[in-house]
Amino acid sequence: MMLIANQPAPSFALPDLSGNFFRLNEYRGKIVIVNFWSCECPHSARTDAALLSALAMWKDEVVAVWVASNRNEH
Repeated sequence: MMLIANQPAPSFALPDLSGNFFRLNEYRGKIVIVNFWSCECPHSARTDAALLSALAMWKDEVVAVWVASNRNEH
């Protein structure tokens, strides 16, 4: 599948740790940031702090979803 710049991304669903699904199409009209992180990555804490600060400023215009990208993290 090829993505086209400045066009809506195709919808997808990701399960959370409780088995509930995040569905991209539920956030149409907003900017969605999917942040893949790992507690083993030294840059994750700095990135998370910067992103949380920016989210406070952006308020309801931007939605962030954190995805644990290391199989060992829950």
